[in-house]
Amino acid sequence: RNYHQFWWLDRLRGIWSMTVKKLTAADRAEILDLYRNTGETTSTLADRYGVSNSTISRFLKVTLPEDEYETLISAKRAAR
Repeated sequence: RNYHQFWWLDRLRGIWSMTVKKLTAADRAEILDLYRNTGETTSTLADRYGVSNSTISRFLKVTLPEDEYETLISAKRAAR
């Protein structure tokens, strides 16, 4: 069996691993609180925690309930 055909799966695992390593449990809890209760955006949170905007977006998307995620994104976009 040729496992090289699944190179993309290893890459995804690596991306997830990098994301988890960069944000501590305390960071993740604080990010959720700030995103929910302040004017912080994914960009401002990414700058604050030294990670990419994509890292914050992915974290929020997999952590928040879908309806809350969509509501918060709409509110943040409307506030621009």
